[in-house]
Amino acid sequence: MKSNPTGRVATRLLDRRWALLAAELALLVLGILIALAIDDWADARNDRVSERVYLELLVRDLKHIELDLLEQIEYEDAIAKLAVSAYEKIHAGVSEADTQSIGGMLTAIASRRTIFLQSAAFEDLTSTGNLGLIKDRDLRDHIVQTFSQMARSEIVMEKNNREYSDEGFSPFLRSLGVSYRDSPLDPTGTQEFTALLESYLSEEMLVPTDEVLLLPNDAREWRALEKELTWRAVSAINMLAQAKVQLASAVSLRERIESHLLK
Repeated sequence: MKSNPTGRVATRLLDRRWALLAAELALLVLGILIALAIDDWADARNDRVSERVYLELLVRDLKHIELDLLEQIEYEDAIAKLAVSAYEKIHAGVSEADTQSIGGMLTAIASRRTIFLQSAAFEDLTSTGNLGLIKDRDLRDHIVQTFSQMARSEIVMEKNNREYSDEGFSPFLRSLGVSYRDSPLDPTGTQEFTALLESYLSEEMLVPTDEVLLLPNDAREWRALEKELTWRAVSAINMLAQAKVQLASAVSLRERIESHLLK
């Protein structure tokens, strides 16, 4: 059988073409895989960077929360002690010389302090769906549990303020006829506020004389006031306990995040 040189050349050319196509396809696939690998590496690196940024921001927010809680603890401790002191003074018998000091104490005890246990970084993590950037599952759960607990505690503390101060002790004092007096424990008691008070109010308004504070020691108003002071002291102690628990939680989480960042 005679050979066909033209056919053999055509076959070789076709084989070579297929080989080139296969090589080109292989290079294309390899290029795609490399590009995907680079993208995955870049995404993973960006995720690690984002995770670190979020964790650093959480540490920042927790430090602010800790400072706020320390101030709350100091404030509630002062309120509780002041309520107990006022109760003891009234129970022992009020002299006319005590009326102004007791009036000032009552104004201070009627004040309240609002606390915010919120983190902008945590809210951003949850609202954007980026919580999964925190790869350590135990740490992620710890973060969620701590801020969820803080959110619940903030609601409880605000309710406590509303019921025992806004709707309880403060209206009681006004109905009893006790006047407002400037107090260093009042959250609004800044130097500017005090200066404005002195510029707007007369001496009589600044240092009022309330008839209820001049009642005899066996008057029923004093006994009612003693009961309200007890409730106010209890509410302050409750707030104090809540703040201490949340402070311990905030410190624990912050220290764990800081330890994680050092790895």
